Parts: sequence; structure tokens; C-alpha cells
Amino acid sequence: MAAKSHFWILPVLLCCCSVCVRAQTDPNAWEKLNLNSTTIEGATFYYEKSFEPNLPFFEEKYKEFLDRRKKQHVLISKKAQILADINSILGIEDPPVEMQENFRKALIGAFPSFENMTFYLVKQSTTKEFLRSGGELPNFTYDKASDTALYDPQIEISGKDKQNKNFEYVFLISSSDNFEKDTDVNFQILQNLFGDISMDLMIHEIVEMTLLRQVRPTDPYCRWFSDGTANAITYELLKKHAGSEYADGFIKDYDVNDFRDLHKELNLRYWLSGNLCLLVGDMPTETGQRYNYARYVFATYEVQRLIDNYGINCISVIIDEISAKQSRTGNDLLETIKNVTGEDMDARLAAYQSFEQSRQGIEKYATAFNEASKKKDYEQMAFNIFRMHELRLPSQVEQLMYDYKYSATFLFEMGYEKQADQIMENCISFFSNPGFKNGRLAASEAYIFYALDCNKPLKARDAAEEILKDSPYNVQALTIRMYVHLADKQLNEAKELAKKIITLSEDEKSRNYRAASAVLAIDPNLPESEK
Repeated sequence: MAAKSHFWILPVLLCCCSVCVRAQTDPNAWEKLNLNSTTIEGATFYYEKSFEPNLPFFEEKYKEFLDRRKKQHVLISKKAQILADINSILGIEDPPVEMQENFRKALIGAFPSFENMTFYLVKQSTTKEFLRSGGELPNFTYDKASDTALYDPQIEISGKDKQNKNFEYVFLISSSDNFEKDTDVNFQILQNLFGDISMDLMIHEIVEMTLLRQVRPTDPYCRWFSDGTANAITYELLKKHAGSEYADGFIKDYDVNDFRDLHKELNLRYWLSGNLCLLVGDMPTETGQRYNYARYVFATYEVQRLIDNYGINCISVIIDEISAKQSRTGNDLLETIKNVTGEDMDARLAAYQSFEQSRQGIEKYATAFNEASKKKDYEQMAFNIFRMHELRLPSQVEQLMYDYKYSATFLFEMGYEKQADQIMENCISFFSNPGFKNGRLAASEAYIFYALDCNKPLKARDAAEEILKDSPYNVQALTIRMYVHLADKQLNEAKELAKKIITLSEDEKSRNYRAASAVLAIDPNLPESEK
């Protein structure tokens, strides 16, 4: 959709582990743009003359970027002490050292350093005109039909030690008036490319992973505590090992004042552990992402309150006491916190929801869903299903299958096909648990309904074949196999299946019957494109 409304597309690489091999830019190509050059902190910068007044601002931002990288390397050099501090704060006497180290390597082991760095500071229009006139630049593409240019910055890795002597990046500026804003955006992209958030993320993830391994929750409602504790301890360790200024830069992004409008709707008590969410995180919409981030913000705030009021040692005492219990549910955690600190967390979490019991919450979101469905507001329909899904576990398991299927369908309708597919894959994973009799087959059938609803039957090819092994006369699965035969240009096989589907179908108005009838009506003499 972006291609219809923007001349330039600049992907922001949110996954800091996205690394691949790309060729360097041909310097001769840039010479045609008559760029000036300068050197800042050993790096070479080529820039349009019109940006000369902006260079002092740019230099300041570049030095801030380098300073952050240096602090990240300092943190990396202190990894052993940081891991020891994590285990000490959590009160872990027998830490999972191998698991922690492997996880640390997975997060920060892929990020290279460079000896020679070259940057280009140019207007989007300048570079686009060059591409439009037939010029070529690595990492740039131009589509003549839509008049759209794409710059996809990547890191090039070479050598066993994952070191590279050269790195190049193009700062694309929309206009001189937007220079400062566009520069900030580009430096954020660079930080993601270089993995500069990796140490903050590493500390958070190792804290949470170690905590959950020790506590072993028996229901999915301890996430406010695990993620809140992970952020709170990350802040403390950044303060200790990188300094207060760096730590304050981390924690400023968790300011509750930015999310007061969501306070009463966050349902922190019912924030599910990641493996049980419909999606990791929340809906991919701006509303869903902000909602999810607000949960991190207030969870961090609540754990920081405990640390500020009762000392950081209270965390290890809470973990020790809850992990010794046979039942370790979210409610058991609240009771443990009260025993250790006297803090009534039950009352505090109640302030984050507008209902007293989960049943009332389900009714609230069901009503909101029905209102949204009248308007075909797919975003609100999906949002309310996400909330009901959280409240239904674990008492209304029979409804969960519908949560997966319908939320995926709505996201597909909104254009989020990748995330919709992920929801259905999560559905199959969830119901593959041996505790659900025939659960995987039921989830596979739900995947088929989703694929047919979206008019993308080939998505469910594997799910259909799995069902047919157990139920060879399943009409939905046979319909998928029929479409697969069509896609493979096996018209005769598709027609044979169509006959079987019509025989098995009880309703002539059903989707399967109509699809089979359409296949039988195909003239085998037609060109492949018309079939």
C-alpha cells in the first residue's frame, strides 16, 4: 500500500538480527551527484552542498551515536559481572549458566564492528532522480511503473570473526526543513542495524528467562511481574555498569504519564505469557502496539515501586517463596508479594481494569465486539477478541479456537496477512498439547476454514493433508486438496476430487459444493490462464 502514496520507501529494520551480504556502493556513481565531503571522528561523509548549514547538528548526533556504541561495548566487556549480578538479585544459587550464555551469544554475537565507515547525506529527490535516469546503487531499487524507490540498508558480514573493514549507509533526507527529524529517524535505523539495543535487551531477556525458570508458573498470569522485574533490574544494572545517564535514557521510554489514558483498560492481571498470546505482542496496528507497550510501562512501574519501597532484595525473597509453593498461579504470586512486603498488589492490579471478575470483562468485550461488527470495524473486532482471549484462559478453552480463527481472519482483512498466518500457526501449536484430545486436528481444520475464508486455500495444504490421514472423507480438507491439484495443473485429478466433494456435501449452497461445481465446469481445452 505504501507504494501508492509514497515516492520513497525506507524500511526501518526492527529486528536487529537481520544481517546479510550486500555489495558496496560504487563510489564512481556518487561522483555524478557532485557531493562535498568531510571527516567526522574518522568516518567519511559525502553530502549535498545545501546541507552544509546542517552539518553541526549532524555531527552532534553522530557523536551521540558513537558514544552509545562505546557504552554498549563497555557493557559487553562486563557480561560476566552482569550475569553474576542478575543471579544475585534474583537469589539464584544454581543459575542456568549454559542457557544464559547461549542466549547472550544469540542476542549480541552477530553484530560486527567496522574499521572504515562511509556515509552519504542526500535528499530523497536527488537520489531518486539518479535512479529514475537509469543509475544503479546497491541496496536501492526503483520501480518505473509505480515511480517508487526503495532503500533497504543491510550490514555486510565477511570472515569467520564476523568483522568487516567497510560499511556504508545513506541518510535520505526528505527536505531541508525536515533535516533534524529525518536525521533522528536514520540514526534510529542505524542503531537497529548495529544491534545497539542488544545489551539492554539481553539483560531484560536473561532476567525474565531466569526468573520464569525458577518460579515455574502454573498459569499464564504472572507476566506483569516477569516483564516488569526484567525492566526494573535492567535499569538497576545499566545504572551500575553504564552510569545513571545511560540508565535514565533507557527508563525514560517507560514514562507512565504518556499512557494515562489507557490505565484503566490494560488488564495487567490478565496479561498472558507470550506462548499463549494470539500473537507475540499484540495486534500489529498502531493501537495494538501502543496498548502492548503501555503494559510494559505500567508493569515496570509496579515492580519499581516494590523495589523503591522494600529494597531490591524483596525480589529474591518473593521468587524464593513463590517457587517453593505447589501452586504458583498469578493469584499465588499476589499473595506471596503481600506476605513478603505487605503490599496489596491485588488491589493495585484491580485499578488497571474496569471490571471485577473475568466473566464481567468477557461480557464487556463481547458487547464492544458486537457493536464493532455492525460497522465492520475489523480493528476493533480483533482488539476485543484479543482481550476476551486473555480472560477466557483457562476456564473457557472451548472458545479459544474461535479466538484464533476470527482474529486471524480480521487481521487478514486489514492487510496483516503475515501476522494472521502466525496466529493460525500459534493455534495449531497451542492445541497440539497432548492435554487436548484431537486438538491438533481441530486446529488444522480451523486453519482450513481460515484459508478458505481468505480465498487463499494453498495456505492450508499441509493442514489438509494431516487431516486426511485421519479423516479421508473430510470435505473441507478435500476441497483444499482439489485447489492444490488445480495449482499444480492437474485438472483431471481436481475434477475427480470435485465429484467426491459433491457426493459428500449435504448442502448445495455450501462453499465446498459450489467450489467443486466450478471445477467440474472448467473446459479442459481452455488456455491455462483462463482455467
